[in-house]
Amino acid sequence: MLLEELRGKTPVAELARRSAFNRYALARWFKGNAEPRLPEFLELVELTSYRMLDFVALLVEPGRVPSIAKPWVRLEATREAAYTHPWSHAILRALELEAYAALGRHQPGWLARRLRMPPAEERRCLQLLRAAGQIQRREGLWRVTEAGVVDTRPDRERGRALKAFWMRTAVERFESGAEGVFGYNLMALSSADLPKLRELHIAYFQAMRTLVAESKPSEHVVLFCAQLFPLDSGVADGER
Repeated sequence: MLLEELRGKTPVAELARRSAFNRYALARWFKGNAEPRLPEFLELVELTSYRMLDFVALLVEPGRVPSIAKPWVRLEATREAAYTHPWSHAILRALELEAYAALGRHQPGWLARRLRMPPAEERRCLQLLRAAGQIQRREGLWRVTEAGVVDTRPDRERGRALKAFWMRTAVERFESGAEGVFGYNLMALSSADLPKLRELHIAYFQAMRTLVAESKPSEHVVLFCAQLFPLDSGVADGER
């Protein structure tokens, strides 16, 4: 069942806490004992995957649905900004910081110094975000007009390049002596247990996103990078 797949290992009680649905209704929907109405179903898709707009786009041209036409355009612009100027999304998070709000007025270069990025890139990102409608100037400061999770997986090639950018950034910070958690673990694992390890990884990522969504106040811009993949091909040379 689609909803059960989207839910994954997330407890029903956790989804109830994050939504207006009670856990009894959620349990019936996930077990297939009852069916949610269309608005409830779409809300569940967003709640469990953050990709409701992408789901609707699979079924109908978003521009033909008035309620999502503008949000879809904004989502596409947000993805384009991430693909072409990855630092733009770090800028968005930095604009949410209490330290930025405390400035009173925007100070050119402050974001670049805070994020340790090129000042010229700060200017380009702010221009791009403004043109995309993601930020606007109010009372002397840039304000984020709409915060949310942006899934960059639909374009696999550009999404892969974006991940590579942030992995390189993590390596650069590590090599420069930045504080953080940098580690690795090489292991031998059975084919049966490798999917279980992937499930643990996904469950941690989902729990992390929940914590981030509820974390207040905003005081740090944090980069999380993780890799989990088999180094070997799965077949030894002598076995071919």
